[in-house]
Amino acid sequence: MTTFKLEDAYEWILYLNPEVHKNEMQLVKSGRLDTFMLILDMTKKPSSIECPKWLDELPALVNTKTRLAYRGTHCIQTLVSIELPPELAKRLQKSSMKKVRQAT
Repeated sequence: MTTFKLEDAYEWILYLNPEVHKNEMQLVKSGRLDTFMLILDMTKKPSSIECPKWLDELPALVNTKTRLAYRGTHCIQTLVSIELPPELAKRLQKSSMKKVRQAT
């Protein structure tokens, strides 16, 4: 039996409150980072689940491969520096070229 691990499915996990962290959410959506990043709305976390101490400060971005967490201002700095997977970069380039052609 194979065990599912989040790090096998997502390289990045973003923990946030979408009502408070609107800039981070907009950055993820506009950059289409949500296609390879798991976004967890911490307002929907059951109260019976206790969070680890490192999640006391939101937003928090976790690299599941290196197991590093970037919180607060380091989170947004890391979000803007994430290298897109090649297939996503290619799709975004095609999409933007199509928009340019349609505009002219």
